[in-house]
Amino acid sequence: MKAIKGIQVVMEKICAVLMIIMCLCSFAQVGNRLIFEKAFYWTDEITIFSMVWLTFMGSALAVSKNSHTRIDFFVNLLPGKIKKWVDALANLVCAAFCVILVFESLPVFQKNLQIYSSGLHWPMAINYVAVLLGGITMVLFFVLLAVQNVKSKEEG
Repeated sequence: MKAIKGIQVVMEKICAVLMIIMCLCSFAQVGNRLIFEKAFYWTDEITIFSMVWLTFMGSALAVSKNSHTRIDFFVNLLPGKIKKWVDALANLVCAAFCVILVFESLPVFQKNLQIYSSGLHWPMAINYVAVLLGGITMVLFFVLLAVQNVKSKEEG
């Protein structure tokens, strides 16, 4: 569990840095347009890259803290033992979805290795690395949540 906490801390710091980068780049772009009536060519791209990474790292972080978005109104109406098994099954279904996401994004990642952004000339595959890492991390956390649900059922 110490490793999980370490991963969460690293992901929180990455998300915080990405938010700061997005804010600074957006502020610089707006300020430059208002004051000098010119636009930076690179700020939009950095903001977009940061937003994609923030989305997938933030999603994995939310899953790690079991605070991802879900509709559990009807699940909460179930008795305790059944609810825990349904929660475990739901986490495994989400993990399966993330596995599919990772495998389906691999060809897109490979195609985008040769495509470069117009301003910074960075490979567009950088965005798909975020999809791969976020998806793999979410699979790990969903499986851990499912195991926790089953263990809490057996202990309770």
